[in-house]
Amino acid sequence: MNPFDLATFAWTITLLLGVGMGLPKLLHLSRRFVRRHIGDVWGWRTSLGLIAMASLYAMVLGGRALWSNADASHRIWFTSHWALQGLPPLRFELAMDGLAAFFLLLMGFFALMVAIYSWDALRAAHYHGLEGRIAGGYSLFVWGSIMSILAYDVFSLLVVLEIATLAFAALALFKMHIYREGRLEGEPQQRQEARLAPKVYLIISHASSAFLLLGFLLLAVPAHSLSFQALQEQAAKGDIPGFLNQAAFWFFLLGLGIRAGLIPAHIWPPLVHPASPTTTHAFSLGMGIKVAVFLMIRVFFQFLQPAPWWGLVVFMLAGLTAFINVWYALASHDLKTALAYHSIENIGIMVAGVGLALYAAAHGSQGPWVPLAGLALVAGLFHLLNHAIFKSLLYLATGAIENLTHGEVRMTRLGGILRVYPWTGMFFLVGSWAIAGLPPFNGFVSEWLTLRANLDMFLTYAMKNPAESVLWRELFLLLVGLLLLVASFALTAFCFYKIAGLTLLGRSREEKEQPQGRDVSWGMRAPMALLAFLSLGIGLCPSLLFPTFSQIARSVGEGLAPDFPSQVVTWPFSIPVSLAFVPASTFRIGLWMAILLVFMILLTLHIRHGRQKPLAWQGGVSETPGLGGHPTEASLTWLIRKQLRYLTFSFLRQQEENSDRNIPPYLPDHFLLADALQPAARQIVVEGFRYAFNVLIHGTFHLSERFALWMQNGDVRRYMLYIALTYLGVLMLYMIFLYTLFHA
Repeated sequence: MNPFDLATFAWTITLLLGVGMGLPKLLHLSRRFVRRHIGDVWGWRTSLGLIAMASLYAMVLGGRALWSNADASHRIWFTSHWALQGLPPLRFELAMDGLAAFFLLLMGFFALMVAIYSWDALRAAHYHGLEGRIAGGYSLFVWGSIMSILAYDVFSLLVVLEIATLAFAALALFKMHIYREGRLEGEPQQRQEARLAPKVYLIISHASSAFLLLGFLLLAVPAHSLSFQALQEQAAKGDIPGFLNQAAFWFFLLGLGIRAGLIPAHIWPPLVHPASPTTTHAFSLGMGIKVAVFLMIRVFFQFLQPAPWWGLVVFMLAGLTAFINVWYALASHDLKTALAYHSIENIGIMVAGVGLALYAAAHGSQGPWVPLAGLALVAGLFHLLNHAIFKSLLYLATGAIENLTHGEVRMTRLGGILRVYPWTGMFFLVGSWAIAGLPPFNGFVSEWLTLRANLDMFLTYAMKNPAESVLWRELFLLLVGLLLLVASFALTAFCFYKIAGLTLLGRSREEKEQPQGRDVSWGMRAPMALLAFLSLGIGLCPSLLFPTFSQIARSVGEGLAPDFPSQVVTWPFSIPVSLAFVPASTFRIGLWMAILLVFMILLTLHIRHGRQKPLAWQGGVSETPGLGGHPTEASLTWLIRKQLRYLTFSFLRQQEENSDRNIPPYLPDHFLLADALQPAARQIVVEGFRYAFNVLIHGTFHLSERFALWMQNGDVRRYMLYIALTYLGVLMLYMIFLYTLFHA
């Protein structure tokens, strides 16, 4: 048995993760025996150990395929054998190329980090009694995410995506359970969001799967196969009819855009993901949501024949997604919701790279467009890697803060985390620095690569043929997209200035006891330390990864070949000017990393053991928490929110209008931004997209009610007419069947 065979890998992780999913439930059913001989803790910890084993296996398989530059492998896992003749067999096909190997490596690594972290994190009081459900649901979600990367036919992909959907929907029930049991005190809107989270996620995911099915069927019918290999060969030959090609693109963009959270579907991640356990966020929002980005790259470049305007549509949609979600992150109150909005903002940055690559690749495989397409795709993949690292670090640090503060993640009730819990505070600060795109951490490199690809395409197209009339429209869209990305980068830096400042520095913002006690255990610190080290290491020497990314881009398509120099990039002064590649030795890289590491350790020790300094005079303002002695999140972001409220399709109101509103709040669309003693002075944010969805839902309910009253009006004559029409329809179908049978 070859351990590197895809079928062997699939059976092995199915066994490991299947046992990891069922073991906590089995031990829960036999809890008397468990408590006497084993102990409740070892059930879910065994499940986490099995997840870690499967994750290590995935890392080894993906890393071996990626760095050995092996050819794509393809296997049929199993084939159905029907008792009736003539039915086509259903196959579960598996395949792995450079792109799939890269995602498989990342899936395994971050699933492993979460499993190690959860070993101690799930012992917090608010997880008590739910550890087995969390470990079991997480096990199934990891299996679905990994298999969705390897699935290589339509049937297998849709089945695996549905399994992953059900697994995460089970995880999204977590917040509703703890509110129901009284472990956390939530406001009415928070309780409503917890109840809505699993429902919204199931509706969104099934809508996405429906659009994906339509897109795949449009391609599978002319290809006479559900296999991705047949779809890829059909696209390579150019045999897709033009109308089917365009229609399939729109269906895929709708399905994958909904699953990825592109506008206007960006409403679901901030509603659904905060309702799931914080321990799993590093995987669900760090890697799980990126399955949609993986499928975009696979479908757009390998299964379709792209047109240039496709890339511009994807690019503009991504730029708007990044810009709008930063605004909502600025207006968010708690860490989990703000980080969820930032995850969708970073999804927009990744998809912007994909859109630019699609735009350049559609111009053909000749001239300057080939390296530009490769550069844009590498920028998107590089940001995908960087975002997975620093966002997982932020989520793990948020989970540590939640455990240390007994479930509290609202920024208005946090403060002084860096002084009291220096390790957790330092890790959160590193993640904030990286996601803000500030050097020398990894977020800066991929954001600069994305801007560089956009600028190069703008200049290349501007010098191509100024006499074309279509040129100015495309130049305008490239320029608008560039401005949206730059604005989102700047607003992200400002947002994390607010988040880190309110959460880590100062003291508690409300009248309650200051946080105290020991920091989290080393079992939780170790994954955060590794992710912080990776954020710093990749930021210092990013070009060590460029050959790997070039290989991945070439595995996607022959027309995606970036041209990178072979020298090693090192910090501090070469990248910002022109992405110049400065040769350097390994000694210099290690020296810079050692200096920064020692500086961070000394800073942590100083914060931990430093003396309390007296506060500066504040102009007579009270120092009492909650009475004006500290800046609030509303005051920090007021000017930006006021200026950008209409550009982000949102509105500010001075008082809430829940009593006399005509549209019921099916989705929470009003949330408090700044409280005040006078109700008329309260600042309320109305999220325009959720309000529009509420109008749509309300209209659908109203029309369906009127239609139902018209169809079922109580008149027996109408019901007899329905029966007659049904019999007539069945008779017509039977006659058509007989005609086909005797004239075949």
